[in-house]
Amino acid sequence: MKNKNKSIVLLLLLTAIFIFSLDVVLADWYKGSTHQHTGYSTEVGYDGDFFTFNDNCNQLLEGVPWAVEHGLNVSSLKQNATALNLSWLAFTDHSYCLDEDEFNVVKTDCNTEDAARSNFTCLSGTELSVREHFPEIEPIISTSCANVLFGEAHLGANGINSYVKQSPFGFHCPLSPKAQTGINEITDKEGDGL
Repeated sequence: MKNKNKSIVLLLLLTAIFIFSLDVVLADWYKGSTHQHTGYSTEVGYDGDFFTFNDNCNQLLEGVPWAVEHGLNVSSLKQNATALNLSWLAFTDHSYCLDEDEFNVVKTDCNTEDAARSNFTCLSGTELSVREHFPEIEPIISTSCANVLFGEAHLGANGINSYVKQSPFGFHCPLSPKAQTGINEITDKEGDGL
């Protein structure tokens, strides 16, 4: 009788695994990117014109001056994404590059693209730099740190409804916010801190 009970339990377990596997196989999967920068986080700018200086990031990205990305706006990036069969993009421009007005441009453009096409989703946000307790290990020249005592950590602030600022603006290694403060601000703005 004991073996019969074990067999029944094993059969039920295998049936449950099979049903779960079918759910996974038959589920609708949507491909996208959780970390997409617009031209605001590049030296080229949102309009893609290297010589327009009011929409670019003058910081050396990732510490290498030759790593110039092509500046693109939300509409262009959506077109590129759909050509690659992606269904969604989450925009996370660097907080040291993105001011409040630029954040609102990306958010508005995202809302416009969302409304224009039902099978594409656009999520605005930022990659918030926060103060880290450990000194930055990269050379100070390449990181544009505001200080030498603290480093930086990044928080993905996806889906926030308003701007979160860092201080001072324009530096990789901010003095504020600290990590927990940044997480709290992201949560208060209805975002997900990843």
